[in-house]
Amino acid sequence: MAVPRLAASLLSLCSWVVLGIAVAVVGAAVVVPGLSGSTPMTVLTGSMGPTYPSGTLVVVRPVSAEEIGIGTPITYQPRSGEPTMVTHRVVGMGHDADGERVFTTQGDANEAPDREQVRAGQVRGEVWYAVGPGGRRVLLRVRRRPAPAQLASTPPARRAG
Repeated sequence: MAVPRLAASLLSLCSWVVLGIAVAVVGAAVVVPGLSGSTPMTVLTGSMGPTYPSGTLVVVRPVSAEEIGIGTPITYQPRSGEPTMVTHRVVGMGHDADGERVFTTQGDANEAPDREQVRAGQVRGEVWYAVGPGGRRVLLRVRRRPAPAQLASTPPARRAG
């Protein structure tokens, strides 16, 4: 008699745990972005693996260009008017001939930086957090400012185009 009761209790506990995880994933993917003005987006390629493998939900929050530093994963729109967005990590910073801030980006899985630089106006925001494929994990990004030495050692950016 005690074994069936124990099994029923364990099954009930497991059901509640699964339900709790499902609610947390939905909250992380839908509720939090909606309340914070952030945008959830799905990673479609492997260029940011293993940090953000294909199928990862990244939540992007708007930030000013001044808040972006080397190492920040940003989401940007490569071409105005097109729906395509790219999420890559900032590996260099500088200013173009007009004095506008530009970023050199690179996918974590890519061997070389992207050919075209990203202008501040193309940036939609930084990756705030991510939910791995299938909700397996939540990756929180803790903002840390780059040290002045990191910024000073970055070569000036070239004008894209």
